[in-house]
Amino acid sequence: MNVSLVPLFKCTAIFWQLFRGAFLLVPKKGELPTEGARRMRDWCQKSLDLLKVTIRVTGTIPEDSRVVMVVANHLSWMDPAVLGALRPARFIGKSEIARWPLVGDLARHSRSLFVDRNRPETLRSTRREIIAAFGNGDSIVLFAEGTTSEGKTVLPFRKALFKVPVEEGVAVVPVRMTYRTIDGRREERVAFTGDMTFISSLWKVARLDRIVVHVHFCPAIETNRETTDPGALANDCRSAILTALNRFDGVETEIGKQSWYPDNVNDSRRSEAQPFETPG
Repeated sequence: MNVSLVPLFKCTAIFWQLFRGAFLLVPKKGELPTEGARRMRDWCQKSLDLLKVTIRVTGTIPEDSRVVMVVANHLSWMDPAVLGALRPARFIGKSEIARWPLVGDLARHSRSLFVDRNRPETLRSTRREIIAAFGNGDSIVLFAEGTTSEGKTVLPFRKALFKVPVEEGVAVVPVRMTYRTIDGRREERVAFTGDMTFISSLWKVARLDRIVVHVHFCPAIETNRETTDPGALANDCRSAILTALNRFDGVETEIGKQSWYPDNVNDSRRSEAQPFETPG
């Protein structure tokens, strides 16, 4: 394929994948939750494959059956696909996402929850939805910065929703993500920041030859409604992610189109995990 046509092919493929996902992920009558989770995981992995994104994981991914709140730093519109390819969860996003063409349909059909930052009075209903999700055995992913960054640091966390896992006794798992070139340099062109549109960001990403996203699962932080302070919990999560970002090194396991799955990723395509040294 002509090199100049590759980005165009990638963009076209992603739009088709979004259109396909808006229908593929519609919950089917009578299906088990694990079946919907499987379709979501496959859709996320296929989307990343189209963009030539490889995931490398360190730390321990919580078992699919364990209910947790994953708290991650936020850099790109690809972040949900990255985490969605690793374990089932429902995402918390901005309310305006629900109105985006295709993307909004996709988010609703994947049972995302939405926060309206312009209407603080709706926060109580969002908390009730999270509690109900925990009660149904669903994990939640929260991008606590409330916006994306360039990935050089971790922005201050919005703390309001940290009260929910504390009251429900749900463990919180901090997760660090960083996008790199194949030789380990920070890939800043992936960042979806400022006034950038989705289309302009997609075009920048499509022009990249290969992207490696390094995902580190920090140890879970147990909560107790009697002893855990939500504000302190938020600070501890941010500190863990920031420390992991600054200490980017170690042995990782690769996940990708022709890669290896970590032992605790439940997937029929999984092979025996092979660790390897990553560029520091």
